[in-house]
Amino acid sequence: MQHQYGIPTPKSEYIRIRITDENYYCNEENCDEFFILGEKGEIQDHYELVHGWKNIQLSDFTFFVTNGKQETEITHAELLEWVKDKARGGIFESIQKQRQDRKPTKDDIQEMKKLSKEMKKTPCTYPTTKANENYDLNHDKNSDPKTRGFLEIPIDVVEKIIGKLGLVDRFGDCFPYRWVWELFWVWELLSVDVVDHILKNLGLVDKLSTRQVCRELRALVDKQISSFQYVYLYIRPGTCSIRIQSGGILYYKEDNLKKTLKNFSTFITNPNWKFENLSINFFKNTDEAVLLLDSMLANYQIHVKNITIYEPTLKPMVTLLPRLQPNVLESIDFEFEENKQDLMKKIMKMDQWKNAKKLNLTNITHGFTIENMFHFKEFRIEEMNITDEYLVKIRDILFKSPTFEFCSLWGSSGGDHPEVDDGEVDEELDELEQSVNKVMKQHAAYDASTKQYRVSKDYYFQIDLGRFMGFLNLVILKEKSN
Repeated sequence: MQHQYGIPTPKSEYIRIRITDENYYCNEENCDEFFILGEKGEIQDHYELVHGWKNIQLSDFTFFVTNGKQETEITHAELLEWVKDKARGGIFESIQKQRQDRKPTKDDIQEMKKLSKEMKKTPCTYPTTKANENYDLNHDKNSDPKTRGFLEIPIDVVEKIIGKLGLVDRFGDCFPYRWVWELFWVWELLSVDVVDHILKNLGLVDKLSTRQVCRELRALVDKQISSFQYVYLYIRPGTCSIRIQSGGILYYKEDNLKKTLKNFSTFITNPNWKFENLSINFFKNTDEAVLLLDSMLANYQIHVKNITIYEPTLKPMVTLLPRLQPNVLESIDFEFEENKQDLMKKIMKMDQWKNAKKLNLTNITHGFTIENMFHFKEFRIEEMNITDEYLVKIRDILFKSPTFEFCSLWGSSGGDHPEVDDGEVDEELDELEQSVNKVMKQHAAYDASTKQYRVSKDYYFQIDLGRFMGFLNLVILKEKSN
């Protein structure tokens, strides 16, 4: 079956969109994306860019809301009326109240007549009460086993119940635990201990949703010690987005840069939350974004083990690196095009640089102080000119680098070099080998035949040279003597 624009149709005749008090939710299979309610065009853009739909019209969408137990479709007119109502409550309750207060129209009466005719075609039947394997119209319910109260259920059983509901969440909700919070805060059936136990098992997406329910839940979420695998922040032409561990994506229009960064800073600065990987990609508005982030993170030390920043200049790294806990940060990875010596010197003076164990750099320029990298346990440079000057510095610093174990240096001049067939002479690789041997053998600890540079009776550095994908590669690896 094809859509009127020549593309596959969804499972139903319309694109079904779930709406909450704050967000639109994509209802496509395996899609967790949601958008701020009131931002026009975002949901259409998402279906075109992500799911391949073209020329999406408002008439292609049908909207529904749910209170966790029931769902009901709403019209575009009802949605607009709710948005305009300044004294509005929750969307589900408000829509139901609108319908109760609204006087029936001629169209409503006609629709009810049609429905009445259909209901007569399918009469309902009601089974009698079954007791002791026999149907008994006089069965006394007082003789049934006593039902246990919710607070009497063990925590592990509660956890299984909630986990099961999360798996069969029929509304496609990225936050399947909302019914628990309704029970807890409206009817007060759950103890704080039970809720706290449930919160421990939520992912970052669900914890962020839980924080928005009420002040009490926000306090419970924030005080928990939590660890998350990764967070990605993208700032690019057209949109800003935050990708988080559970796969959820928050989209914001480009002119809402401040809102995006505020949401990002809200959870990244939580002192009880730890992040394994943080990646920030700046594709546009770099200066503005860096200034906003710097002001939002100014009074915090973020718990991040691995930081990656993609940006043509070093300015974001100079600004944001001091905001990370120096004794926690282990890996630094930044890709850039412009290599300014003054900015690199500032970075090298930071405790975050001095205490990190791993480093990945896009490139270095002539005159770069490569000896300032050998405190890292390992490092990689993707593009550099491997000169005799650098080789001398490397040779001399190896004896003074007890923590260094590995580095991989890629020669920039090899990028345009054609692949060398077996048996052919690679003149450029031969020249590099001659340079390495010439520089290294000036020290008696170097054996040119094995390319081993012994720094103690127990350890030596093995030097390997090669060419991969057209690029020259020099590898230094610390080895233990037999």
